[in-house]
Amino acid sequence: MVGAVTSTPTVDDKHVYVTSWNGRVYALKRKDGTLKWVYNTGSSSQLGVQSSATLTADGRLLVGDSKAVVHCLNAKNGKVLWTK
Repeated sequence: MVGAVTSTPTVDDKHVYVTSWNGRVYALKRKDGTLKWVYNTGSSSQLGVQSSATLTADGRLLVGDSKAVVHCLNAKNGKVLWTK
């Protein structure tokens, strides 16, 4: 279940990406809203993720969390490409 959301969802042709104060990033199928994948940033104890995700032209989803960590994910499957 999606936690508190205060950011604007990020949308591409097939998915809606939602960040949440529970520290998770959700990818929902745009057509029917079903969950495709979820990624846990590990920041739920410190206000999670309060800003929108950024989607790049090459299919990367960038998310900054409340622990000052940037997560770069493959937008298609939610796999971590890198964190800094």
